[in-house]
Amino acid sequence: MESTEKAQKTQAVALLKNWLESLGCEISPKVEYPALFNNQLYGMIAKSTIEPKETLIRIKYDAIISTELLQNTELKVIFDAYPEFFSKTNPEGIDNQFLSLIVYEKSKGPASKWALFFDTLPQTIDNLCDWDPDEVDELQDNDLKSDYLIRKDKNIGSYYDLSRILNKYPEFFPNEISVYSIEWCWKIIWTRSFMRSPEHSALIPYADFINHGPSNTGFYFADQKEEEADDEIYYEEYDEMYTNYEILKISCRDLYEINFSAIENVNEDTFEFAKRILVEADVIEKSLKDKKTKKPQKIDDINNSDFLIVTGDTEIYSEGSQIIFEYGNYSNTSLLIHYGFIIPENRFDYFRLKIQLSKLLQPLQLKHLPQKYHKTSFLIFYFSLNELSHNFLRTIRSLLWTQNNRDTSFFSQSDLPLEKKVLLKYAEILNNSLKSYPTTLEQDQKLNPSLSRHNFAITYRIQKKQILKKQIKLSLSALKIINKIYNKNPLDQDEQELSNKELKSYIDNVQYYYDKDQLIFNNP
Repeated sequence: MESTEKAQKTQAVALLKNWLESLGCEISPKVEYPALFNNQLYGMIAKSTIEPKETLIRIKYDAIISTELLQNTELKVIFDAYPEFFSKTNPEGIDNQFLSLIVYEKSKGPASKWALFFDTLPQTIDNLCDWDPDEVDELQDNDLKSDYLIRKDKNIGSYYDLSRILNKYPEFFPNEISVYSIEWCWKIIWTRSFMRSPEHSALIPYADFINHGPSNTGFYFADQKEEEADDEIYYEEYDEMYTNYEILKISCRDLYEINFSAIENVNEDTFEFAKRILVEADVIEKSLKDKKTKKPQKIDDINNSDFLIVTGDTEIYSEGSQIIFEYGNYSNTSLLIHYGFIIPENRFDYFRLKIQLSKLLQPLQLKHLPQKYHKTSFLIFYFSLNELSHNFLRTIRSLLWTQNNRDTSFFSQSDLPLEKKVLLKYAEILNNSLKSYPTTLEQDQKLNPSLSRHNFAITYRIQKKQILKKQIKLSLSALKIINKIYNKNPLDQDEQELSNKELKSYIDNVQYYYDKDQLIFNNP
């Protein structure tokens, strides 16, 4: 059965490749699809050694199905008739248009220009919404379970809405469009499209055969300019989970307001502290905003631009190895939501902490909390494997700060006694999160699940717990290191290594204030 399936896939891909090459597309003779990996995963294989900077695939503009085609599609009459569903005033309007276009082309059957492309696509596509509730429970992630339930209802509702609209136009859709066919098309878009801007998505025949994994192989549109590398990951940009909870995005100004609203005995010194800290809050907010502001590429709406996949500057594929590239900086959470799989040791993975505001506040802060802040609202923080969360540290520090501490320590590590409390609180909160799991990391690591979804779930929660354990270790190690800095004791080899790597940013700041003689040292 497996050999028959592969033979059918091979034949369909051969026909697609011939069509693409007839349009002037280029596919390196060094690559081949389909190849079967791990007896279950189809992917692209290197037929011979592939060197760095080699062009593997070049797909001409005429072969691409993109949102640029929406400029001249005959479906515009439908889009104009239902602006609440398709216009830009709806955040999902462009997505709904593109989905309608794909449904339209797929419904044409052999008459579609892209019929050979559709023939190579999988008949069934699974993502997290296809899991059973008990399978989702194995993830041990209540936020993701909540998202799963909301997303399922939202998707089904959207599919039904679109089917009712499209079926009103038999001149375009002579055969009834089912909810199932819309769902299939939407999954194709989500799992196989490439993006170069929020309003530009494209399905790229043949290029979408390459699987996701750690790689320097890159893909781009020919008219795109090379962007400067940005090593910093802003996890909130990839955290797109739905929730029914009130989520508060707290700023440095908010932290200042919450703290100073709780001060009952206000004097002249308090006002001076407040003025200086408020200025610092605005400086930090401007700096954060500037770091996250990216210059948009100057591209036209319609570019007639080819699409290329090129190996990285140092990447070499040996004969028989699988060719992969990174779809994006996707955590295992995002991969699971959209693609239905996760990868072990994902360098983009993070732990998502959702904590109620009241759990972080001091008693007086809770008592005098300004009305615009709801104590039952939640804050979200993100933790990677190899660096302390600056945002979480800043939040804890500003809420633990009192007038007995230096004004400079409201947002920075210039007061050692305060910083010790911050690190201990940091470790305490994360340790409580780790203990809240129904199983331990050690218990999970002993499991050997046979079913793929169960394996994904175990691997998913293992990596989240590993991040938590590493974060707890980093915070407690930082505490030991700053104590040694104060006591002028030498660091051991492990501490020195942490100071040069994972804790470098944090310890460098502590050292800066120490060297400037701005730290307040009290005996522990």
